[in-house]
Amino acid sequence: MPPVGASWRTNKLYLPPVFASLCQEAPSCSKNPHCRVAAKKELLTDAHRTSRLAFAEQHANKGLDFWSQVIFCDEKTFRSSDHGRVRVWRRDNTRYEPRNICMETRKRPRHLCNVLEGFQHGVGDVVNIEGEVQR
Repeated sequence: MPPVGASWRTNKLYLPPVFASLCQEAPSCSKNPHCRVAAKKELLTDAHRTSRLAFAEQHANKGLDFWSQVIFCDEKTFRSSDHGRVRVWRRDNTRYEPRNICMETRKRPRHLCNVLEGFQHGVGDVVNIEGEVQR
């Protein structure tokens, strides 16, 4: 049997004992687990949460003059890894429960960034920026 934390995150189809009895019920039963690809979320620490909240509170009352000077960037991150899709056994509507999420830590991804200019007066030209984005 895999360790407690690993039983939910494995590439092998392991059915935890808690679900063994559920699988004997009728397939139409909403309690039946299904083997699905785990949701991926970046692992956020308490420091991340604190800094995001501080940023939101600091900028909550900024006016249109302030935001018209901000460049908005629609960023897409591409990552490669040696891991395939992680599968989990879970019930319906439980995708984002912590035990069903495959947490990720930041690596050095490749970024593509589309910058929208002139946001206050409508969308201007879209500028593509390739390469690593400096934070």
